[in-house]
Amino acid sequence: MAKKWVKFPHADKAYVYDGASLKQHWARLHRGDCEPFPKDAGAAEAWRLYHAGNFESAVEAGRKAGGAAMNAVIKAQSIYANYLEKQQKTKLDLFEEAAEWANGLILLFGKDKIAEATKIYEQAVKCKPADAMERLDVELAKSELA
Repeated sequence: MAKKWVKFPHADKAYVYDGASLKQHWARLHRGDCEPFPKDAGAAEAWRLYHAGNFESAVEAGRKAGGAAMNAVIKAQSIYANYLEKQQKTKLDLFEEAAEWANGLILLFGKDKIAEATKIYEQAVKCKPADAMERLDVELAKSELA
């Protein structure tokens, strides 16, 4: 992981989803990737931090929670590396680590999930982003399909 992560430069209270508000806004926030709402509180916390732009804490919380939180970990680290990390070596290291985690998920859940993920990315790139986070999500989906 990066030694000191750059803070998300567009922090906004509107991106903080406390308590039930995360579940209330989930379908809208994940319209592009169709991520199911997490049943695990640790995974929900990782996603809450991700949506607030606190990517480093999202990775830390998600790694601690494990399991279902790993999707939030991979996405938070990839978004951070792609858009905020300036050092090329660190950026590459972050991407490689995220790819290792993603490969681990494939080993756990089978290659049939690759087709499902591709379909979700294809849906995501067709979305018109409604905010900065969604724009970052769409750009990530485009890069995954390239």
